[in-house]
Amino acid sequence: MAVPDAVCWGLSDEPSKDRLVTHTRLPVVPWRVRLPAPMPASWVAYLLLAAFAMSLVTFIGITSTGHSARVAVVAAAFAAWALGRCLRPFAEVRLRREAFAVLSVLYEDRPDSRDAGT
Repeated sequence: MAVPDAVCWGLSDEPSKDRLVTHTRLPVVPWRVRLPAPMPASWVAYLLLAAFAMSLVTFIGITSTGHSARVAVVAAAFAAWALGRCLRPFAEVRLRREAFAVLSVLYEDRPDSRDAGT
């Protein structure tokens, strides 16, 4: 099932379990941020919060050990990316489940080929 690439979710939008999104809008960033995989809108706020927390903890941990701020920023970005990569398989399972549900409903509503001639 192909999810349109333009499905975007903002932090002020009402989270919905049925709506699959590919991008999100952040308050500080003027452009849309791509999510690691199409996922339910109800997951996006938790993903962003967890990515921010991991980035912050990583940044503080790296700078407290005496490394430069550049290394800390790269490590923080990698931590957020790694979290997205870990959640990607779960989001893809959800996407496949939604696609199977839609296809099974369409298959049940399909007229039988034997009855079409009568």
